[in-house]
Amino acid sequence: GGAKAAAATTTSASEQPPSARGAELVDAVASVSASLGALGMACDGGKDSLSMVAPSVAPGGGVGSDVEAPGACVVSAYAYVRDVRKVVGPALRVPYFHEDAEDDEGEGEAGTDVPDQGVIIKAYLPGVATASLGGSALHQAVSAAASADVTTALGGLGAAALPPDAPPERLGNLFRAMQVLVDRGLITAGHDVSDGGAAVALLEMAFAGGCSVTADLGPRNGGKPSLTEALKGAFGEGPAVLVEAPPANLARVLKTLSALGVAFEVLGFSAAADDGGSEGPTATVRAGGAAALDRRPLAGLYTAWDAAATELERFQCRPSCAAAEAAWAEDYLGSAERRARPLWRVPEEVMADLGNFAAGRLRPPRVAVLREEGCNGEREMAAAFRCAGFEPFDVTTSDLTSGRITGLGFEEGFSGVAFVGGFSYGDVLGSGRGWAQVLRRNRRAREALEGLRCDERTFTLGVCNGAQLLAELGWVGAGGGEAGSGGYDGDDGDDGEEAKAVEAGASRMVFIDADAAKEEPTAQAAESESDDDGAKRKKKKKKKLSNKERRKLE
Repeated sequence: GGAKAAAATTTSASEQPPSARGAELVDAVASVSASLGALGMACDGGKDSLSMVAPSVAPGGGVGSDVEAPGACVVSAYAYVRDVRKVVGPALRVPYFHEDAEDDEGEGEAGTDVPDQGVIIKAYLPGVATASLGGSALHQAVSAAASADVTTALGGLGAAALPPDAPPERLGNLFRAMQVLVDRGLITAGHDVSDGGAAVALLEMAFAGGCSVTADLGPRNGGKPSLTEALKGAFGEGPAVLVEAPPANLARVLKTLSALGVAFEVLGFSAAADDGGSEGPTATVRAGGAAALDRRPLAGLYTAWDAAATELERFQCRPSCAAAEAAWAEDYLGSAERRARPLWRVPEEVMADLGNFAAGRLRPPRVAVLREEGCNGEREMAAAFRCAGFEPFDVTTSDLTSGRITGLGFEEGFSGVAFVGGFSYGDVLGSGRGWAQVLRRNRRAREALEGLRCDERTFTLGVCNGAQLLAELGWVGAGGGEAGSGGYDGDDGDDGEEAKAVEAGASRMVFIDADAAKEEPTAQAAESESDDDGAKRKKKKKKKLSNKERRKLE
């Protein structure tokens, strides 16, 4: 597939003087629009926050000076893909191929012996500087914290060193090259070079995969480079992507990049965590011909990398919870037994039985996929249900409010309704609140959904914004059916959403086999609660369904 649309999120303090910020914002938006057009894309969503300023707290406890967030425009592109099983994430994987290749008699994806190391390659645009420090995270940190003497000594950090605009057609080539590599199964990991440059991107891949890494970030122009050149090679944020590939695939990867007009450098390799010794995975990184990191344990580097997020978390929730989470992360990453995989894994037999819901039926069960203005997950939802043996129907909220569709229950031929994710009404009215108000206050929509909730012959599924909608309606969560009181309570005192590992016990949910429940990741919306309330909810038990009852619910 190829990127077709994008969502742009703009943050600025343009409402504050001087008024030139508004003009800068207009120029930035015009430039982004032109670039997207040149790439054959359109911007169909996003958010704008134009009052990004807040008063600070003075040392004496009073109101201090205003603190402004830096202006930024973040563009998130999305596209259709032909095969969602072909996924490449940032986690380095090659050193752990033996775990994924046990059924292949010791052979990796390329049909060769399972390698002990992976090759790390930097792909970038020829003729476009990737090692400019202007506007980089390093530039901002030095400008904010260092003295003028230090800034001068580093050199090249001024506005004149901003990376040049990359021609859109070359950016398209880089994207297409990544798609070809993924489609052909030639790479096992990939990560864009962003905040912090290649050095930070490399470490983030190592953090995610639990692997040791050894790399030389250059520059490689001969001679002894200056400190500024070394910093540019490590922390420059020009357009580039780091990828990992098995050694057997290296020649094909480089040939593919060359054919599509993408430049490359082989930076180093990934290795199993055990190669780092008892301290777990390590990082050895050279920059400018000198060792910047020499077998440094990743656990300590992760703590430094995550320090800012941990500190912010202390302000947003109970400090003890933030400290416990940080300690767990460091201990888990530093363990020699750390595996390059998530805490959960979907069994192959689950994927093999996706069509079981249609077995033994005269026709596949029908599911209504309900969407609202701003939602963007309906296509994926429909495709997933079709793979599982359902017949999905595209239904909009306006179909209900206009009376074109008068019901979504079993009597109307539907076995279930799925509320999809995205950003209904751009979340302007709150997450799912605008959507909930339409369904609650419009008579036709309310009547269309009236019989669905309590009908044991049907199911309801909410994902992302759809789950927030169900919570707002009071259909799920801790509110006991009271509208607007949904959600799950945690003890950290923070209103947020995190991935949690929970045990799936006996449930009326037709998609969960309670008899073979495993720990599965679930989005948990966290709100503060009293310990008594939490204990009461934990005591509640649901009746275990028989296979006959479960088939009825299907």
